[in-house]
Amino acid sequence: MQRKTARRQNTSSTAKAGQRKGSARTSQALYGDVLGIAGSILRSRQVAGAEKISGLADAARTFADNLSDIPNIKTYVTGAAEQIENLSDYVTESSIEEMVADATQVAKRYPVATAMFAVAVGFGVTRLVTHSARSDQSVSQKPKQRSSARGPVKATAAKKRGSANPKTRANGKDTPHERANAS
Repeated sequence: MQRKTARRQNTSSTAKAGQRKGSARTSQALYGDVLGIAGSILRSRQVAGAEKISGLADAARTFADNLSDIPNIKTYVTGAAEQIENLSDYVTESSIEEMVADATQVAKRYPVATAMFAVAVGFGVTRLVTHSARSDQSVSQKPKQRSSARGPVKATAAKKRGSANPKTRANGKDTPHERANAS
């Protein structure tokens, strides 16, 4: 009887270990597939991104040509345009894996600057997303009449008095100070 119990335990532990190995292989295969899809999407966008960067470099050169009155600034803008063009060439000629490896090396070499850059990018993306969400809401929603759980919100004391500058509260109630001044 003890042998049967021992065999069952061995068999169940072996089965569990096999399941873990199988799930690990499945998750690794899934991870590899996701990375492959992301890589192909990034490669297709790589050329378009390089063209946009090159366009930015051309715009900077055009701006520098218009700065003939201020030679010092023209020199800085021309240098920036050259660096932007170098970035465009780097994006065009490098693979995604090389760019990720280079970014990892820079992040290891300059961790504080990388963290500040990540915070700045996160802030910018958050502002962009919230701004676009607000503009989408304002276009899609019609103005609504305010109401409370008990029905429409009543006019405040300032509106009742007919003052030139009525102030409404979000909860529709006057403050004690406004009630005292209303009488």
